[in-house]
Amino acid sequence: SRAETHPAFRPGLPGIYIDPGLPALRFEFKPVRKLLGAYAGAGLPADFRLQRDLSCSIFARTLMEEKWTPRLQPGLRKSFKPSCGGFSLRNLSARDPTVVCFDLGRQFTGGIVFEMKSDSGGTIDIGWAELAVKGRPQVLRKGNSYVDRYEAGPGRNTWQPMGFSAGRFLVLILRGFSGQIEFRQLGMLSSEPDLPWKGSFQSDDPALNAVWSLCEHSLRTGTQTGLMDCPTREQAAYIGDGNPTAAWIGRIAGDTSHWRHLVRESFAVQ
Repeated sequence: SRAETHPAFRPGLPGIYIDPGLPALRFEFKPVRKLLGAYAGAGLPADFRLQRDLSCSIFARTLMEEKWTPRLQPGLRKSFKPSCGGFSLRNLSARDPTVVCFDLGRQFTGGIVFEMKSDSGGTIDIGWAELAVKGRPQVLRKGNSYVDRYEAGPGRNTWQPMGFSAGRFLVLILRGFSGQIEFRQLGMLSSEPDLPWKGSFQSDDPALNAVWSLCEHSLRTGTQTGLMDCPTREQAAYIGDGNPTAAWIGRIAGDTSHWRHLVRESFAVQ
């Protein structure tokens, strides 16, 4: 409601723009496929305050240290729908945090999205991770945090982050809610280059087939609007291992635009 209107940029402003010639991204919603567990959270420390100058790693570490007690919500498992990731929670108490953990089935790059309807407002701490230990997603790795916080109001709420990351395991920590919550969908809006992945491999050895599938999936999820070392912690191009990666993308997809872009940018940086 307070958005300011600014005039368009004047024509003829100096600047250089080079079209990278890279394929656009395509997006596909990937719902959570499996309910890993439900817990009662102990709550954050009484003196904990989420402030602007608080580092993300401190927030994630605090969440990792929060004690969870296994407690399956009545009707949760029955209401869970793997087709959309939807589920329902009932008889929530504003005093008691509720934690639910999910598995996407495999790693994807993108952002966690949801649509939900609640009787009351509350706070949702949203975490994602490449690794889960004893069913608990590891939202803090190597000092890096993989957590968002969403302040929900009563009624319909939707969430889609601006940035992207990657992961397989999701956790929602619901705080301050009372009554009922219905999640109509929960999952990751997956992104990958819009390329025809034409390469294939098939042998009599299931292990070799699995290796091929894993490697191809890594190329598809690790390549976004350019090559990067990984889509989580190091969202940056690495020239050394980027070249063979780009070569394989060219072989599998028949498109060498990522390789051309990498080489051009390598010389530009040098």
